[in-house]
Amino acid sequence: MDGLLLFAAMDGLLLFAAMDGLLLFAVLTAAVIGWLLIRQTSLPSRKERPSPVKGVPMHEWQHLLKICLGDRQRAMRLLRAEQERNPHLSPRQACRIAIERYVGDNR
Repeated sequence: MDGLLLFAAMDGLLLFAAMDGLLLFAVLTAAVIGWLLIRQTSLPSRKERPSPVKGVPMHEWQHLLKICLGDRQRAMRLLRAEQERNPHLSPRQACRIAIERYVGDNR
């Protein structure tokens, strides 16, 4: 009888351990999914982030900054130089021309 009682107690512990493991897995999974959802909704998308230069889309500014090797002052000088060459250009057009000129001059 003691053997049967011991087996039943061990079986209950194993069942409790399995349930405890599943509960822990479920809680951790829910926490990770919740964190990902909060992170995704709290971060602005690439299109929503404003460019440091008014009128220039972020992706175009980042492209100019990339070809200037991250030198923000050089990128701004190139942009201003294009606007001085042709004052009627919009900031977006000036950025595009600055990129084209930089790429063309450095081939």
